[in-house]
Amino acid sequence: EISQLYFPLASEAGLKSCVSPDLGGDAKLDQETFLLEPVSVENLHNNRSTRNFWLVGANGTALSLTGASAAQQAVKFTPAQDDSRLTAGFMWHTLERT
Repeated sequence: EISQLYFPLASEAGLKSCVSPDLGGDAKLDQETFLLEPVSVENLHNNRSTRNFWLVGANGTALSLTGASAAQQAVKFTPAQDDSRLTAGFMWHTLERT
């Protein structure tokens, strides 16, 4: 768990946003035109309103790629927590969970 880590994103069309490893963040055109609720670095990781991506296994178990499923949250900060590795560079990042 790394607090206050986020990455800036931008598009050629002028969209600007920030995204955290758990896919929290905001999206805006400028400082006065927000597409999502504006967030600061302080509340970026406290806001539960995040993007998410879900997979359902053959046995019907739901798995969140951001670690937000009930089972994943129940073991957070324990030895049973998913192992993860974050790799990042200029304007990109990859998060791997095992």
